[in-house]
Amino acid sequence: MAISAYKEKLTRAISTEGLGEHALAVLSIFRDRLARGEGITEAALGTAGYSPTDVESALAKQGRHEMRAFEALLVRSSWRQRLVLLLLGATNKK
Repeated sequence: MAISAYKEKLTRAISTEGLGEHALAVLSIFRDRLARGEGITEAALGTAGYSPTDVESALAKQGRHEMRAFEALLVRSSWRQRLVLLLLGATNKK
């Protein structure tokens, strides 16, 4: 292997030292997706279980007034607890 090719390979290498078994498996899936020709965004989202459409939809919802108000309520721990209890109560009713 030529020195320049070896240097390029090293710059593309990711250190896996200290990574757990699960992280190594995810990294392998990500690498396989890139090797199949997926773009880096699609490969990363796909590895995490999302699609670009899912992300676009979530971002669009964040801009809505209702979502911003809901997020503001969740910031306060006292309201967060009340909302979670309210939502759990709503799902338990038949």
